[in-house]
Amino acid sequence: MQSFFALAFAGVASATLMQSSDYDFMRYITKFNKRYDTVEEFNLRKELYKFADHEIEEFNARSTTSKMGHNKFSDWTEDEYQQLMGFLNEAPLNEGNKTMTFEPTEETEVDWVAKGAVTEVKNQGSCGSCWSFSTTGSMEGAHFLATGNLVSLSEQNLVDCSHNGNLGCMGGMMDRAFKWTESHSLESEADYPYQGWTLGAGCRYNADKG
Repeated sequence: MQSFFALAFAGVASATLMQSSDYDFMRYITKFNKRYDTVEEFNLRKELYKFADHEIEEFNARSTTSKMGHNKFSDWTEDEYQQLMGFLNEAPLNEGNKTMTFEPTEETEVDWVAKGAVTEVKNQGSCGSCWSFSTTGSMEGAHFLATGNLVSLSEQNLVDCSHNGNLGCMGGMMDRAFKWTESHSLESEADYPYQGWTLGAGCRYNADKG
């Protein structure tokens, strides 16, 4: 079936008057390779994009420390987005050890990306594994502070193997993942790459690479 994108683009391009937001939406469609099958879906996605665009402009107008921008989720509904959320709001395993020592500093702000403590942006895809990315992000930063070496750690290792209350792509909690890593050193992203849903592949953990 022919994509509605080509028809919509031709229709909008031939209009006598066009709002700048329509041009922006067409550029968005092209950049993220979007495809809509019906007029109704096209109009729905355009309105969702415009709503996101308004939020982005408002945020950027008042923020001085960070900026927002469009991504592939800008034309998603809230229900579609929530399907990716995998955090299980359960009681923590314990209170944990809060004894920590910090060195005094005169710095008023710290850019950990510039300091090399943060890995590249990662994508969880359609798997509800946000909890595993929170875990690896924290551990990657802690490992960098302790050793000066930034290592990208494996979320898939946690999704496949950390089953102490975590449910893989169906959700989990960071503290349970932290607990699991106390006795199972994580493999790196390079040794255990991310796939999202494993389709029955199961845990392929190699402790020698942890």
